[in-house]
Amino acid sequence: MFNIGDQVQLNSGSPVMTVSAIVENDVSCTWFDNNTQYHSQFIAAMLHEYKEEDLSAVYDFG
Repeated sequence: MFNIGDQVQLNSGSPVMTVSAIVENDVSCTWFDNNTQYHSQFIAAMLHEYKEEDLSAVYDFG
């Protein structure tokens, strides 16, 4: 399951969202698009934890 503050995305694709509340199986999320804040509630099974891509193999940071 998720914790408040986790970064998540919809399984079908979405902006990165932050978990703001959890009540049983309902997860409330907040995200921004063009400086506008949005809130919505999702069933936990619709979400997965966001994992930032490791670009170190693509870019030479040295």
